[in-house]
Amino acid sequence: MSRQQKRALFRLLQIVVCLGVILSTLKLSIIIIGDEDKPLPAADELRKLLIEAEVDNTRRLLNVERVCKKYNLGSYRKLAEDSSFKHPPAPQYTVFYMDRVHNISYCPVYKAGTTTWLYNLCLLMNVPVEKLDNGREQLSTIARRAIPELEYPEAERILNASRRLLVVRHPFERLLSAYRDKLENSVAGREHGTLHFYRKYGAKIARKYRR
Repeated sequence: MSRQQKRALFRLLQIVVCLGVILSTLKLSIIIIGDEDKPLPAADELRKLLIEAEVDNTRRLLNVERVCKKYNLGSYRKLAEDSSFKHPPAPQYTVFYMDRVHNISYCPVYKAGTTTWLYNLCLLMNVPVEKLDNGREQLSTIARRAIPELEYPEAERILNASRRLLVVRHPFERLLSAYRDKLENSVAGREHGTLHFYRKYGAKIARKYRR
């Protein structure tokens, strides 16, 4: 069996598994949730939320697969066909936080929960809470010191062998969150660099547009 045939078979199995998960979760939701008008105990409510999350995540996976196939991207890319988008020459391994102790690789998407996840990673690496909360250093600086950058080829090996975490958010929400966090109020959250961003960008914007 050729490499392309193996890849096609693997993708087909993924689709079958995803469809099976959707059908199973829908069936479970009918059995477990029942009449939504009736009050649910806490345990059932939690189970309902987990089922809804599983269905939503499965829908997202199928949507990613559909879009990647449509535009010939990522692991669904057919090398014999041209892609509409330019691919980077190699992954930017220095962006990742690769925790070899706990076998986790985190790719930060800023304004999509990075502060929370970097905080959690620092706790996993036994960084004292007092150090994280004193505001003397930005959290990303502390996290990078606790989890140093890795270079190729070690970074590729660790990334492929670890559990990979990526948190996403609607791009317009990220834009609004960045404005509110970094520019709208430069006094709050200075431990996270808000004053730096205001001096570099916000002050120029205010001078140009504020009347």
